[in-house]
Order: sequence, then structure tokens, then C-alpha cells
Amino acid sequence: MHWAAKTGDLDVIRNLHRAGAKLHEPASTESRMYPIHWAASDGKIASLRFFVDNRLDINCQDATGCTPLAVAVQYMQTDTVIYLIKNGADLAVKDNNGDSPLHWAAYKGSEELIGL
Repeated sequence: MHWAAKTGDLDVIRNLHRAGAKLHEPASTESRMYPIHWAASDGKIASLRFFVDNRLDINCQDATGCTPLAVAVQYMQTDTVIYLIKNGADLAVKDNNGDSPLHWAAYKGSEELIGL
């Protein structure tokens, strides 16, 4: 599920889901990122839409406390940031270091993301 989310392969995501694969299962890696985080990191909005439509927590946090929104900002995925904000992503959620998505936008030097 994680790889399909990262690559944006919606057919695989749907087939895995129909076969009983969990949509909200953290990776076994240290990051403990969920499929929704992987979709956000690579700007796979169709995958994100599927997860949102299936009521996944848009503000879930990985092992570092990052939400999909924070991950999208870190990877400079502007369209993804817009999609997540329009679908209820909480701009105030901070990661384990106390950093918000706004902090990450400033750190990355993106005036566009700061404006969002």
C-alpha cells in the first residue's frame, strides 16, 4: 500500500483495499509513515483523494510527529499542500520538534508555501 501510494498507482491501491489491505498502517521503518504521508511526499493527489474519501485521518502523525501536510511542505509539493488545506489539514499541528508546516515552509525558503 505504501509503495502504491508513493507512486500514485490508484488501481493497485483500490485492488489492495478490496483485498483487505489496511489503508492506515504505518511503515515498519523508523519513520512509521503511513501511506497518506508517502502520497503527500510525492504529490500524488489522486492517492490522497482516495484516502480522504475513505476517511483516513488527514492529520495523522508519523514517528517524528509530521502530518501529511508537513511532509508535503518539506517536499515542496505546492498543489498537494493546497489540496490538503482545502480538505481539512490542520495548519497548527506541530511535529516532535515543535515545528509547524509554516516553519517548514520558511525553512525551505518558499514564499509561495508561506503564503498558503
